[in-house]
Amino acid sequence: MFLLAAPAAEAAVTVAMTITPEETTYRETTEITGTALLDGAPFAGQPVQLEGRRYPFEDEFAVLATGTTAADGTYAFERRLDRNWDLRVRAGDGVSPQQRAYVFPASKLTFRARNSRVIRVTQRYRVPRGVRL
Repeated sequence: MFLLAAPAAEAAVTVAMTITPEETTYRETTEITGTALLDGAPFAGQPVQLEGRRYPFEDEFAVLATGTTAADGTYAFERRLDRNWDLRVRAGDGVSPQQRAYVFPASKLTFRARNSRVIRVTQRYRVPRGVRL
């Protein structure tokens, strides 16, 4: 008598990602955090890749950073983004849904009194080289 075994189901890797803050200012740090799970259990000690594509979002996704998941399946990246980016994280065969990180110009508002009834307001913007507002 022969018994046939059913093929083993492939393990499913799920990757969640959070961008904090979703809207950042030029040259400020953005945190990309999340968890990687293998069939609902922490996917510990596994390599993860932060992938992104920069505005105008025409290029393919490229690896921006690599890391390793912690014992509880969590990972974290910190980036100073210079433009708007589409980001996603890859761990094993799993890929997080892509999210867009928005980057706004850094600005500084100053004023100077010209007389008792008039002020001069100046706003300066800091953006990457080659960007026109």
